[in-house]
Amino acid sequence: MFQPGDTLRQPELAATLKRIARNGAAEFYSGETARALVDDMSRLGGLITLDDLTKYQPKVREVLRAKYDSNGHAWEVLTSPPPSSGGVAVIEALNMLQGVPLKGWDDVESVHMVAEVMRRVFADRAAYLADPDYSNVPVAGLTDPCYAREVSTTIDPQHASSSKVIKAGIRTSAGLTRATQPYRRPL
Repeated sequence: MFQPGDTLRQPELAATLKRIARNGAAEFYSGETARALVDDMSRLGGLITLDDLTKYQPKVREVLRAKYDSNGHAWEVLTSPPPSSGGVAVIEALNMLQGVPLKGWDDVESVHMVAEVMRRVFADRAAYLADPDYSNVPVAGLTDPCYAREVSTTIDPQHASSSKVIKAGIRTSAGLTRATQPYRRPL
Protein backbone atom coordinates (compact mmCIF):
# COMPACT_ATOMS: atom_id res chain seq x y z
CA MET A 1 0.00 0.00 0.00
CA PHE A 2 1.23 3.48 -0.82
CA GLN A 3 1.82 6.04 1.89
CA PRO A 4 1.77 9.84 1.59
CA GLY A 5 4.98 10.95 -0.12
CA ASP A 6 5.57 7.61 -1.91
CA THR A 7 6.32 7.73 -5.62
CA LEU A 8 4.31 5.65 -8.04
CA ARG A 9 6.58 4.48 -10.85
CA GLN A 10 5.14 3.09 -14.08
CA PRO A 11 8.11 2.46 -16.38
CA GLU A 12 6.05 0.70 -19.08
CA LEU A 13 3.64 3.63 -19.26
CA ALA A 14 6.55 6.08 -19.32
CA ALA A 15 8.15 4.21 -22.24
CA THR A 16 4.82 4.14 -24.11
CA LEU A 17 4.27 7.87 -23.65
CA LYS A 18 7.83 8.61 -24.79
CA ARG A 19 7.30 6.54 -27.96
CA ILE A 20 4.03 8.37 -28.68
CA ALA A 21 5.69 11.75 -28.05
CA ARG A 22 8.53 10.80 -30.40
CA ASN A 23 6.48 9.12 -33.16
CA GLY A 24 3.06 10.79 -32.88
CA ALA A 25 -0.32 9.13 -33.39
CA ALA A 26 1.18 6.58 -35.80
CA GLU A 27 2.92 4.99 -32.79
CA PHE A 28 -0.42 4.21 -31.15
CA TYR A 29 -2.23 3.07 -34.31
CA SER A 30 0.50 1.20 -36.21
CA GLY A 31 3.79 1.27 -34.25
CA GLU A 32 5.34 -0.78 -31.46
CA THR A 33 2.59 0.33 -29.04
CA ALA A 34 -0.11 -0.85 -31.46
CA ARG A 35 1.59 -4.22 -31.88
CA ALA A 36 1.95 -4.65 -28.09
CA LEU A 37 -1.73 -3.75 -27.61
CA VAL A 38 -2.87 -6.21 -30.30
CA ASP A 39 -0.63 -8.97 -28.89
CA ASP A 40 -2.11 -8.50 -25.40
CA MET A 41 -5.64 -8.37 -26.79
CA SER A 42 -5.10 -11.56 -28.78
CA ARG A 43 -3.49 -13.38 -25.86
CA LEU A 44 -6.38 -12.41 -23.57
CA GLY A 45 -9.19 -13.22 -26.04
CA GLY A 46 -9.81 -9.67 -27.28
CA LEU A 47 -11.01 -8.79 -30.75
CA ILE A 48 -8.98 -5.71 -31.79
CA THR A 49 -6.55 -6.32 -34.64
CA LEU A 50 -3.69 -4.27 -36.05
CA ASP A 51 -5.89 -3.66 -39.09
CA ASP A 52 -8.60 -2.23 -36.78
CA LEU A 53 -6.13 0.18 -35.22
CA THR A 54 -4.62 1.18 -38.56
CA LYS A 55 -8.04 2.01 -40.02
CA TYR A 56 -9.39 3.76 -36.92
CA GLN A 57 -10.52 7.36 -37.43
CA PRO A 58 -11.23 9.27 -34.20
CA LYS A 59 -14.35 11.40 -34.05
CA VAL A 60 -14.40 14.77 -32.37
CA ARG A 61 -17.66 15.30 -30.53
CA GLU A 62 -19.17 18.28 -28.75
CA VAL A 63 -18.38 18.40 -25.04
CA LEU A 64 -21.29 18.09 -22.57
CA ARG A 65 -21.76 21.02 -20.20
CA ALA A 66 -23.77 21.40 -17.02
CA LYS A 67 -23.87 23.68 -14.01
CA TYR A 68 -23.82 22.41 -10.43
CA ASP A 69 -24.27 24.44 -7.26
CA SER A 70 -23.65 23.13 -3.75
CA ASN A 71 -23.07 24.84 -0.42
CA GLY A 72 -22.52 28.24 -2.01
CA HIS A 73 -20.07 26.95 -4.61
CA ALA A 74 -20.82 26.86 -8.33
CA TRP A 75 -19.13 24.68 -10.92
CA GLU A 76 -19.41 24.32 -14.65
CA VAL A 77 -18.99 20.64 -15.47
CA LEU A 78 -17.35 19.82 -18.82
CA THR A 79 -17.45 16.12 -19.61
CA SER A 80 -17.38 13.48 -22.32
CA PRO A 81 -20.40 12.92 -24.56
CA PRO A 82 -21.53 9.51 -25.83
CA PRO A 83 -20.27 7.02 -26.79
CA SER A 84 -18.70 7.51 -23.36
CA SER A 85 -21.46 6.93 -20.81
CA GLY A 86 -19.70 8.57 -17.90
CA GLY A 87 -20.41 12.18 -18.83
CA VAL A 88 -24.17 11.75 -19.11
CA ALA A 89 -24.16 9.70 -15.88
CA VAL A 90 -22.21 12.39 -13.99
CA ILE A 91 -24.57 15.16 -15.12
CA GLU A 92 -27.68 13.09 -14.36
CA ALA A 93 -26.35 12.28 -10.88
CA LEU A 94 -25.32 15.86 -10.11
CA ASN A 95 -28.73 17.09 -11.26
CA MET A 96 -30.42 14.67 -8.85
CA LEU A 97 -28.10 15.70 -6.03
CA GLN A 98 -28.68 19.42 -6.64
CA GLY A 99 -29.93 20.89 -3.40
CA VAL A 100 -29.30 17.72 -1.38
CA PRO A 101 -27.30 18.68 1.73
CA LEU A 102 -24.43 16.19 1.43
CA LYS A 103 -22.30 16.18 4.57
CA GLY A 104 -19.56 13.74 3.62
CA TRP A 105 -18.79 10.03 3.31
CA ASP A 106 -19.02 9.50 7.07
CA ASP A 107 -22.66 10.67 7.08
CA VAL A 108 -25.14 7.80 6.65
CA GLU A 109 -27.87 9.94 5.04
CA SER A 110 -25.43 11.41 2.50
CA VAL A 111 -24.09 8.00 1.49
CA HIS A 112 -27.67 6.67 1.25
CA MET A 113 -28.71 9.48 -1.09
CA VAL A 114 -25.66 9.06 -3.34
CA ALA A 115 -26.22 5.28 -3.51
CA GLU A 116 -29.91 5.71 -4.40
CA VAL A 117 -29.08 8.28 -7.07
CA MET A 118 -26.43 5.99 -8.56
CA ARG A 119 -28.89 3.06 -8.70
CA ARG A 120 -31.17 5.15 -10.89
CA VAL A 121 -28.36 6.61 -13.00
CA PHE A 122 -26.94 3.15 -13.73
CA ALA A 123 -30.38 1.85 -14.76
CA ASP A 124 -30.61 4.65 -17.33
CA ARG A 125 -27.00 4.14 -18.35
CA ALA A 126 -27.57 0.44 -19.04
CA ALA A 127 -30.76 1.11 -21.01
CA TYR A 128 -29.90 4.15 -23.09
CA LEU A 129 -26.21 4.97 -23.36
CA ALA A 130 -24.48 3.72 -26.48
CA ASP A 131 -22.64 4.95 -29.54
CA PRO A 132 -24.80 7.69 -31.10
CA ASP A 133 -23.56 6.61 -34.54
CA TYR A 134 -25.65 3.46 -34.11
CA SER A 135 -28.30 4.32 -31.49
CA ASN A 136 -30.64 7.14 -30.58
CA VAL A 137 -29.20 8.31 -27.25
CA PRO A 138 -31.57 10.63 -25.32
CA VAL A 139 -28.81 12.88 -23.93
CA ALA A 140 -31.04 15.94 -23.57
CA GLY A 141 -33.68 13.96 -21.65
CA LEU A 142 -31.24 12.22 -19.33
CA THR A 143 -29.39 15.45 -18.50
CA ASP A 144 -32.52 17.60 -18.09
CA PRO A 145 -32.88 18.96 -14.52
CA CYS A 146 -36.66 18.40 -14.74
CA TYR A 147 -36.07 14.70 -15.39
CA ALA A 148 -33.67 14.60 -12.42
CA ARG A 149 -36.32 16.12 -10.14
CA GLU A 150 -38.86 13.54 -11.34
CA VAL A 151 -36.43 10.65 -10.78
CA SER A 152 -35.54 11.99 -7.33
CA THR A 153 -39.17 11.58 -6.24
CA THR A 154 -38.65 7.79 -6.37
CA ILE A 155 -36.01 7.90 -3.60
CA ASP A 156 -37.11 7.00 -0.09
CA PRO A 157 -34.78 8.99 2.18
CA GLN A 158 -35.09 6.40 4.96
CA HIS A 159 -34.93 3.05 3.16
CA ALA A 160 -32.67 1.51 0.55
CA SER A 161 -34.29 0.34 -2.66
CA SER A 162 -33.36 -2.85 -4.44
CA SER A 163 -31.39 -2.43 -7.66
CA LYS A 164 -33.50 -5.31 -9.01
CA VAL A 165 -36.63 -3.15 -9.00
CA ILE A 166 -35.11 0.13 -10.24
CA LYS A 167 -35.96 0.53 -13.91
CA ALA A 168 -34.70 2.97 -16.49
CA GLY A 169 -36.82 5.95 -17.43
CA ILE A 170 -39.35 5.31 -20.17
CA ARG A 171 -39.16 7.25 -23.40
CA THR A 172 -42.20 9.33 -24.23
CA SER A 173 -42.86 11.86 -26.97
CA ALA A 174 -42.04 14.59 -24.44
CA GLY A 175 -38.77 12.99 -23.31
CA LEU A 176 -38.26 10.52 -20.50
CA THR A 177 -40.30 9.55 -17.47
CA ARG A 178 -39.48 7.23 -14.60
CA ALA A 179 -40.89 3.71 -14.63
CA THR A 180 -41.16 3.34 -10.85
CA GLN A 181 -43.69 5.15 -8.72
CA PRO A 182 -42.65 8.22 -6.74
CA TYR A 183 -41.85 7.72 -3.09
CA ARG A 184 -44.58 9.11 -0.86
CA ARG A 185 -43.92 9.81 2.80
CA PRO A 186 -46.40 8.09 5.12
CA LEU A 187 -48.85 10.52 6.76
